[in-house]
Amino acid sequence: MISAEKIEKLRILVSRFRDNVSDYERSDYNEAQLRSDYINPFLQLFGWDVDNSQGLPQNLREVIQEGKVRVHERNKKPDYVCRVRGMRKYFIETKKPSIGILSDLKSAFQLRRYGWSARMPISVLTNFKDLVIYDCRVIPKEGDDPRIARIHHFTFNEYEKKIDEIYEILS
Repeated sequence: MISAEKIEKLRILVSRFRDNVSDYERSDYNEAQLRSDYINPFLQLFGWDVDNSQGLPQNLREVIQEGKVRVHERNKKPDYVCRVRGMRKYFIETKKPSIGILSDLKSAFQLRRYGWSARMPISVLTNFKDLVIYDCRVIPKEGDDPRIARIHHFTFNEYEKKIDEIYEILS
């Protein structure tokens, strides 16, 4: 369960995004800024030790940024690998808010291919404006409609209201 303090932090995070969304949707607001400003704090609200504040060795860290997955004999780098006791649970791929991840074939395929290749049951695609959960047990095909294998979609305006559902998936 998520604490009242974390819900308040989420409310502030969402409010700040809402108040400045037009700035974030500009092409010069990049993915690295989004991760620092929103995705890292968002993951921390769900209990993930993004900054390795526990000082764990690399093989036991909860979150690996720019992780590694083997796809067709090549190493690829999902933005985040969320792990429990060194075991991968899901990938998170982020895109800047100017990219419409609900309709972007390339972003959905990229994430689903990462998840499929690593035999992940789910993985997450987000630009903070939208949070999409994919079933990665469905074989990804280039050119697939981004709705294929999409099992959940939340907008930033729903985060607070649907916090328990999101927590169940991401924590």
